[in-house]
Amino acid sequence: MRKLRTAVVGLGDIGRNVAGFLRFDPHFIPQAVVDLDETRAREGARRFRFREWFTDYERVLTSDNVDAIYLAVPHHLHHSMLMKAIDAGKPVLCEKPITIRIDHAEEVAERAEQAGVPVAVNYQYRFDRRADRLIRIVRSGGCGKLISVRCLVPWSREPSYFSHSAWHASMQAAGGGTLLTQASHVLDLALLAINEEPVEAWGWSTSHRFPDVEVEDTAFGSLRCASGAMLQVASTMAAGVERGLSLEVVGDRGSVTYRADAGSPLSIRGGANARVKPPSGIPRGIHALQRSMRAFRNWVVGGERSIHAAATAIPVLRAVQACYTSARNGSVGVPLN
Repeated sequence: MRKLRTAVVGLGDIGRNVAGFLRFDPHFIPQAVVDLDETRAREGARRFRFREWFTDYERVLTSDNVDAIYLAVPHHLHHSMLMKAIDAGKPVLCEKPITIRIDHAEEVAERAEQAGVPVAVNYQYRFDRRADRLIRIVRSGGCGKLISVRCLVPWSREPSYFSHSAWHASMQAAGGGTLLTQASHVLDLALLAINEEPVEAWGWSTSHRFPDVEVEDTAFGSLRCASGAMLQVASTMAAGVERGLSLEVVGDRGSVTYRADAGSPLSIRGGANARVKPPSGIPRGIHALQRSMRAFRNWVVGGERSIHAAATAIPVLRAVQACYTSARNGSVGVPLN
């Protein structure tokens, strides 16, 4: 299959990581970079060997040399920029979250489907083979009737996280703090595993290390499913020592635990069934981010619909927003439907 001529829009941390993968991945051609900062755009193109650089997003939307876009811009810009790309017929792999509003997320997914334009959201942990195996064990009934699911994100951020990218500190621009920006990764895995959208949510949020920013640095959420399963998520960016995120699923027959730390195998206890079919939709690659990018490329070039298509990113956004609503309202239960 042909190589995908790709533009990276936004050269913050994740944009530079993506540009680095594109430079060395034979499935892609690093075509263009876009950033409002002219110096950063020009230097990014030079450093990562891209053919072109722009400061105007519209240039890639009208370019015949760009096949697809990687969108790595502040969250509040996702909706408008995704809609423009869809209208221009440009496939997009967007950084999570898909948007910061549910109605905007639904609009993007619906418009992309109607237009036949591939739009995916980079929840890259879906492409960690260990996380995928947990999802398949749970979905196959390997843990039995589900009782509890626990998500933990013990991460740490320095003041530079906000000073170097001021939009991270803005509720209007970011849409939230650790629960949306970080915990949604593992919450996304949990919702895929239980294969059931929660019906009620409770949330609490606070700030321990960064009291002067608008978003929370620590959050806790509880979600109740119609089946009776309870899901908990605890996330912080104020941990003294950072560890990888983790996910534990407990059922009446056994349990399975995933830890994102490198080299940590799944922990399968009790009668949990470890015999499941090999993963589908996960290409080869040295890193989950690279596999996410290659899955998107396979969709654009070969028509293989990706497991991170836009509509699949809506349930986790709905759960996060319900927890935020509960936190604002004094930790009262918030229905999700």
